[in-house]
Amino acid sequence: MSDQLVFTAPSVRSESVVTYLQGRGVADESISVVGNTDAISADLPDGGFLENDTVPAVKRGATIGGAMGLLAGLGAVTIAPGIILAGAAVALAATGGASLGALGASIVGASVPNSLLREYTDAMERGELLIVVKVDTADKKALEADLTDRFDFLNFHGELDTSTPIV
Repeated sequence: MSDQLVFTAPSVRSESVVTYLQGRGVADESISVVGNTDAISADLPDGGFLENDTVPAVKRGATIGGAMGLLAGLGAVTIAPGIILAGAAVALAATGGASLGALGASIVGASVPNSLLREYTDAMERGELLIVVKVDTADKKALEADLTDRFDFLNFHGELDTSTPIV
């Protein structure tokens, strides 16, 4: 099972943390570093899905678009004759609404900062980097204790809330 370690570190010292994690066998794909572009070194792993709001935006767009399509389909049921046509209208409208909602939201989401990172904005504006590490649940406590002992400047933040915010 997978879990997360979420912490902030001063940008000038974050490279040593990432190097230590890599030395402990944590793959680059499991480390995401997010912050101001001026503060991130080219040697650090990128933020991946955390860099913009595309994934949360697609989830929101599909949900809202699907709901709107479902309502449109139910409206069409009152007009369309027959049970088979009515069911097809609801399914088609819901699917179309979800698809259009996801497409539109992903286009907008790719251009805005990730809404999952709002609570870390102040730290990133101060020049700190947000580091998210995917680890096995069994290894999480030991790795967190080890990082705390080695790097006293880290600020741990629990877990990144990956539930998609509505706004």
